Amino acid sequence: MFPYPESNSTFSNVINFQQWAEAGWAGVTCVNLDSHPFPVLGLRFKNIKIGISIFKQWKYYFGEDDQQDAIRISIIRGIDKNNPLRFVFHITQRDNTFDVDEYHRKSFDLNSFANMINPDSTDMIESFINNFEGKEYALAPEPDTSDEAMPIMTYAIRKRTFHVTDAWRINHKHEDAWAVTYPENVLVPKGVAHPRINRLIDVKQRFLKRFRERLSQTS
Repeated sequence: MFPYPESNSTFSNVINFQQWAEAGWAGVTCVNLDSHPFPVLGLRFKNIKIGISIFKQWKYYFGEDDQQDAIRISIIRGIDKNNPLRFVFHITQRDNTFDVDEYHRKSFDLNSFANMINPDSTDMIESFINNFEGKEYALAPEPDTSDEAMPIMTYAIRKRTFHVTDAWRINHKHEDAWAVTYPENVLVPKGVAHPRINRLIDVKQRFLKRFRERLSQTS
């Protein structure tokens, strides 16, 4: 039995980083099933037993219909200026904003997991956006065992929100800031003199400075 959530608890049960690492999140699929009224977003796991366990916990805490968008699903475009087609698929909790001081104290409690996608064309990302942005969809676990999409609908969760963000628009207080590992490498359009990503670059540089200072003090 899962532990009971505290009353008025925050959505701190969305991502258990170690659990997700063991599940081996291998990618995502987009499929339309004749048996289902709206599109299905499949999360492919190398260890499907742990993947199913993740969905069981989600359904326990948030129900079969995530009306409050506790599980925040997003795509981040323009993540790499050297590879404009590359994008990040990010899952985190709602309102999980970046705080350099909090991150300094809780460096192992990220409550966030990202997957870098390297497509050969823009077809994949456009397909995701067209299928999910502004529409209802189902989120379901899927075994990473074949090229054919086979989401396990027994554990599906109904969703209504799908976020699409350009990396250069992400600042230090954005929910997707956790997924931008190298903010200095994001694609910034010509003519944008002061992109929001500059704030995130500054915050992460300050964090690294603090981290190095702590290392020097302990050495």
